[in-house]
Amino acid sequence: MNIATMAAQHLTPMIVEKIAKSFGITHPVAQKAIAAIVPTVLASLLGASRKPDGLRKIPDILGKADTGLLGNLGDLIGGPKQGTMVGAGTGMLGSLMGESGLGSLTGALGKFAGVDGKASTGLLGLVGPVALA
Repeated sequence: MNIATMAAQHLTPMIVEKIAKSFGITHPVAQKAIAAIVPTVLASLLGASRKPDGLRKIPDILGKADTGLLGNLGDLIGGPKQGTMVGAGTGMLGSLMGESGLGSLTGALGKFAGVDGKASTGLLGLVGPVALA
């Protein structure tokens, strides 16, 4: 089993449905976006490790991750803390790939999945940390 598969196991059909509803998109669209996010975030982690300061930054970035995220994911989605979670997730991804890289990924994800910028940003902020957990 590879890392992407392990991360995706936490994104059950019920979780994907909650994510879809919280962003006003359909389940198939959410699934398509999530299928792209997980390996892309993992590839970004690998890319960051190849940069001169990357090996120093990665533990700092991952150390900020919510260790209870996977156990609470279903409760956080659609709840009052979802916005905070998305903000923390996009902040983590921005630190990992740079703000311009995150902006490019947000745009590419939106085009690929057929979602607007708000949904694309939200999906990345919500699902990206799951890939890193």
